[in-house]
Amino acid sequence: MPFFNIHTNILLEDTHKERFLEEALEFVSNELGKPKTRIVINYIYNQDILFGVKRSDLGALIELKAIGFPSDMKSLAKNLTSFIYEKLEADMDHIEIEFIDMPGSHLSISGNLKG
Repeated sequence: MPFFNIHTNILLEDTHKERFLEEALEFVSNELGKPKTRIVINYIYNQDILFGVKRSDLGALIELKAIGFPSDMKSLAKNLTSFIYEKLEADMDHIEIEFIDMPGSHLSISGNLKG
């Protein structure tokens, strides 16, 4: 935990994908103060996602789930948006983030609830 899911219409070649996953892992760990060993990064490419009115509009729909977030959510949102803009070259207007603060009682790892 946390879970970082990114749904995007931006195709990354294998070498770029590997680097993006590593950088995303580092980013989430630093921003949330969570150990890398407990973070799940999921890059999901889908050419059929439409951001805006044209297929050529490049974007990302992000779900970031965690047990607790930093008190400064504005900075987290800004930093995550900048990260996606820089790493994927998504259109700034088409980077959308859903933050989900999960109670520990709703998460099981190895069959054990965390709350």
